[in-house]
Amino acid sequence: MNLNQNNLNAILALGRTAAERVLDIYKQDFSVHIKADDSPLTLADQDADRIFQEGLAPFGLPIISEESPIDLKQNFSTCWVVDPIDGTKEFVARNGMFTLNVALVDQGIPILGLLIAPAYQGPESGAWLGGPDLGLWHWNMDEDWVWHPDSPQVKQELPRDTVRMVGSRSDFREHLDTWKQHYAENQNLELLKVGSSLKFTFIAQGKADFYPRSHNLSAWDIAAGHALVLGSGGRMLQLDNQEPLIYNLPDIVMPSFLAEAQKAKR
Repeated sequence: MNLNQNNLNAILALGRTAAERVLDIYKQDFSVHIKADDSPLTLADQDADRIFQEGLAPFGLPIISEESPIDLKQNFSTCWVVDPIDGTKEFVARNGMFTLNVALVDQGIPILGLLIAPAYQGPESGAWLGGPDLGLWHWNMDEDWVWHPDSPQVKQELPRDTVRMVGSRSDFREHLDTWKQHYAENQNLELLKVGSSLKFTFIAQGKADFYPRSHNLSAWDIAAGHALVLGSGGRMLQLDNQEPLIYNLPDIVMPSFLAEAQKAKR
């Protein structure tokens, strides 16, 4: 797939449509169903999935989504990886820390990521777009999401004296233990608790240096954020061997990893 201006803006428009539908449901009363794996499911997950499925279909590539069956007969060398809502528990809690994730993975590498935080009350709110051969862009919710080659890219934060680690609000002790197992404990370690894939936006813009994750996640949880980190000049490494993290789709289970900002201090 050609990542040209027309296609990138089509993806952004699709993301806007899905985000607006999700926000409509977010502001209303909604029911919550529990899936077989004990994770929650709402109408927002289902509607966002339908919007992405219909909008991505014209590109003619397989789609791997958390909320839709996977046709294993397809060729997954290049495919879309979608999490209609990453952080449904955060969505149900109405704390704004959920995202809509879309990634294009080619030969095991996420070459495009769109991550949208439509309800987050902070500067990370809005749409994030990036990839290793593209760079990194961000638009606020009240801006027009239009990509142009000359659009200003996200600037990295200046280096700090402290090392800043970001982790999930619910599993933060696990992230800290993982860090201590693989890296020397830093006396100036600063800790940030952030929900869902928002953590990747902190890494991508240099607000945090590291995001370690020790237990397995699925490809749809991390592919879009992975693309943003690569677009910013950062890295995603496997924890066990420090090699670049790659995807072996349609196998969706990912190994333990470390997301590292471009200017991270070890």
